[in-house]
Amino acid sequence: MGDGQVALILDSGDIARIAELSSLDGTDRALEVAETTGESEASEEDALDLLLFQNAEEERFAMPLSQVLHIERIESTAIQTYGRRRSIQYLSGNLPVFSIDETADVGPLARNKRLLVIISRVAGREVGLLAAGPVDAVHTSSRVDQTPLKQPGITGSVIINHETTLIVDLSDVIFHLYPEWISENPEKPSDVGTVGTLLVVEDSTFFRSQITSFLETEGFTVLEAEDGLRAWDTLKEHPQEIDLVITDIEMPNMDGLELAKKIRSEDDLSTLPIIALTTLADDQDEEEGKMAGIDDYQIKLDKEQLMNSIETLLQKRGDNATP
Repeated sequence: MGDGQVALILDSGDIARIAELSSLDGTDRALEVAETTGESEASEEDALDLLLFQNAEEERFAMPLSQVLHIERIESTAIQTYGRRRSIQYLSGNLPVFSIDETADVGPLARNKRLLVIISRVAGREVGLLAAGPVDAVHTSSRVDQTPLKQPGITGSVIINHETTLIVDLSDVIFHLYPEWISENPEKPSDVGTVGTLLVVEDSTFFRSQITSFLETEGFTVLEAEDGLRAWDTLKEHPQEIDLVITDIEMPNMDGLELAKKIRSEDDLSTLPIIALTTLADDQDEEEGKMAGIDDYQIKLDKEQLMNSIETLLQKRGDNATP
């Protein structure tokens, strides 16, 4: 919720079924529900958990919930301005704050007496994105359109409840506002070059293009595959060229767990680092992945944590290869 409290969402349909209030079996509605449920389950792996908020009135934005540490409510008078940079006093220190209109061509931040500060961690530092309420959290399809509205700080748009919602790319915002932070990131592994070849395995075009674009910007050579079967063919063709595999879990033809098991079963590929990407993974999922041979789980769209994981695993592999 807006004040940071957690609220449970009741599933009224499931409650009705448990209470045996009605039966849909044998009806046209039952067939419709079954088809809808099947479609939902098919796309569940590519769903996004988003925090919705506003910047200017009549403009709606979102960012992945996995990137939100917490939300503060402040008086607009609490914002201190130093040239083009702003901050607020926070936890006995100063927290850098900014609004999305500083990088993207969108309306200016609403001139409200009270504002929200969405606190995240980027480039090893806590930062605050200024926003206007109301805020909401949604679980939605990842059918993100990258083409028409993509710009600095905005990775694309998605339709939620018949409204166009722009998805904020915090890493890109920081890259434009504080480029020096990227090279000074205290959490970034040291003495690890970004030269290497990575295989990205992802059936969602949106996620695959996002990850590939980001990794190529970081200096990697990237090979792509739409599913585990095509990834396996690529690995067999280039067994000595690929340094690390980044894979989705739920995919057609061959899923990420099957791919990881096949990689671990081959002598010439058995030490290849594997990162699994997911929208949400619980302890049971991670344990199953570990047993299949996956080295690490990362949340989709969290570029900073993905980069840290890649560099840590490549450094570890390099240390193990050193006689």
